[in-house]
Amino acid sequence: MFRLARPGKSSLRRRCALLAGLMLFCVTALRAERLQLLGVEGELHDSVLAAIVLAAEPCDAPRWRVQRRLRDLDREAETVLRAFGYYQPTIRKALQWDKDCWRATIAIDPGEPVRVTTLDLRIDGAGRQDPEFQKLRAEPGIEVGQVLRHDRYEALKQRLLDLASERGYFHGRLLVHRLEVDPSRHTAVIRLHFDSGPRFRVSKIVLSGNRIDDAVVRRLLKIRPGDFYSTQAVLESYRALSDSGYFEQVDIEPDLERLGKDSVPLTVSLKPRKRHAWQFGLGVSSDIGVTGSVRYQNRRINRFGHRLSAEVSLSPVRSHGAVEYRIPLLGSHWRSFDAQGGWRQEETEGVRSDTFTAALRLAGKRGGWDETPFIELQRESSVVEGEPVDSTLLMPGISWERRRIDDLLRPRSGRHLRIELRGALGGALSDASFVQATASAAFLQPLGSGVGKARLHLGTTQSSDFGRLPASLRFFAGGDRSVRGYAYRSLSPRDAEGDLTGGAHLIAGSLEYEHPILKDWGAALFADAGNAFDSMDDGIKVGVGAGARWYSSVGPVRMDIGFPLDQSRDRFRLHFSFGAGL
Repeated sequence: MFRLARPGKSSLRRRCALLAGLMLFCVTALRAERLQLLGVEGELHDSVLAAIVLAAEPCDAPRWRVQRRLRDLDREAETVLRAFGYYQPTIRKALQWDKDCWRATIAIDPGEPVRVTTLDLRIDGAGRQDPEFQKLRAEPGIEVGQVLRHDRYEALKQRLLDLASERGYFHGRLLVHRLEVDPSRHTAVIRLHFDSGPRFRVSKIVLSGNRIDDAVVRRLLKIRPGDFYSTQAVLESYRALSDSGYFEQVDIEPDLERLGKDSVPLTVSLKPRKRHAWQFGLGVSSDIGVTGSVRYQNRRINRFGHRLSAEVSLSPVRSHGAVEYRIPLLGSHWRSFDAQGGWRQEETEGVRSDTFTAALRLAGKRGGWDETPFIELQRESSVVEGEPVDSTLLMPGISWERRRIDDLLRPRSGRHLRIELRGALGGALSDASFVQATASAAFLQPLGSGVGKARLHLGTTQSSDFGRLPASLRFFAGGDRSVRGYAYRSLSPRDAEGDLTGGAHLIAGSLEYEHPILKDWGAALFADAGNAFDSMDDGIKVGVGAGARWYSSVGPVRMDIGFPLDQSRDRFRLHFSFGAGL
C-alpha cells in the first residue's frame, strides 16, 4: 500500500525551496552590485570577498558603520592575501552613496608573491625507515619555488601527525615547526623536524562482550599480537566483524593508557546480535508476479559460531525453499563450510520443472574474488517439448564472484562479475555427461548527472546427451533482467510444434542510460539484445524502450516499456522490477 503526501505540505515545501533559492540569488546579486572587487581572480577573489565584512552590510546600514567596515577592510583582505603568499599588496578603496544604497569599489594589486626558497623537512626515529614516511618526505605537497600557501604548510604538519597516529607512532611529535617569511626578499623558509619515536606493536588483543568462541573472532581480525599497529588493519578488522553477521556493534581501540615501551594493547568491544531472526517479504515483478517470502536465521547455534538459515519464497511462476547449515573455518583462505538442501519449482511457457538439491560448498576469498567450490546432487523432474525429462546429476563445480556498489539505495557506480563452471559424468551417479560455463558482468558508470549501465550474460553447454539435460540446465532468455520487450524465459529454440526446448548457448546484453528528473525519480532509455540458441542461425532478438526509476527508501524501483524489434506476438511489454540491476 502506498501512502501519498498531503498536497498542501508538498506544495508548501516546493514553494519554500523556490523562495529560498530566489533569496540566495538576490543576496548574491546585491552583494556584487554593492561591492566590486578588482585585481584578483578565482579562489583568491572568492576568499578575499568572503572575508570582507562590509560585503554583508545592507543598503540601509548606518553610514558610520559602513565607514568603519571600510576602514577594517584592509586588515581583513591582507590576512587572506598573506595566507596565499602575498605580503605586500596595494589596496585602493572608493565609497560613494546614492539615494538607494552605498557602493564600494576595491582595487587590489597583490604585488610580488612570497616563494618557498627552503623546505627543511626532517624525520627522525623509527619512522625514518618507514616507507610511508619516506613517501611523504618525497612528495610533501610543497616544492621549492612554489608561491607560499599557509594552508599547504598547515596540511603538511597535520599529515605528519596523522600518519604517525595511523602507523602506530604514538610518541610522535613535531620538535620544530617554523615558517620564516622575509617579505622584503619575497622568500619563505619552512622548517619541520618530526621525531616519530618507536613504532608500537600490538601486545595483546582483549575481547569483551563476545558470546562465541574467541578463536572465531580472532580469525576475523586482520591484526594479530606482535603486528605493528595500523589503523588500516583496524578498519579492515572492523569491517570483517561487522559483516560477519554475529555482532550488532563493534568497537576497536588501542588502549593508550596502558602503553608499554614499544607495545600497546588492543581492546575489541562487541555487542552480539539477537540469536534468532525472522524476516518477511512481499515483492512483485512482471517476470514472476507477486512474491511472498519468509526467512529464519539462528545466528549462534553454539559457541563455535555455527549458523542455520531457512527460507521459503512463493510466486505463481517460481517458488523455492532452502535450508543451510554454515560452519565458520579458521583457515586463512576458506571462510566457511556450508551444507545446503533445497527445492525449486518453476513453470513458464510450455516448460515446467521440479528440482531437489543437496550441496556441500566451501566459501573463501582469492585475490579479491569470492571463490566457492561445490559439489551438488540434483534430482529434477521437468517437462520440455511436451515430454517428461527426469534426471539425477552429481555436479562438481566452482564459481568466482566480485561485487562493488557505491550506494544500494541510489547507485551511481559499481560492478558485478561472476563466473561459474559445473559438469557431470554419466554413470557417476549421473544420467548424462556435460560441461557448462556461465559468465556475467554488469557495470554502472556516472555520465554527467546521469548513469550509464551495461550488462552481459554468456553461457555455453557441451554435451552429447543434451536431450537428457533438465530444464534448469538449459538456457532461456527474455524478461526484466534479460531482453526486455519479450516475456520471461520466452526466447530459446523451438521444436516442430512450436514448444520451447531451451538452448545450449546463451548471449544477452544491455545498454542503458538513466537520467534524474526529480529528487526521487529518473528516466531511462535502453536497448537489449540476445537469445538462447543451439546455433547462431537462430538469430539475435532486440528490444528497445524507455522507463521510469523511483528511488524509494528501500531501493530503486524499475518500470519499463519494451518494444521487440521483430514479428513478436507482443507489440510491447511492460516490465516492473526492484533493485539496482547489478
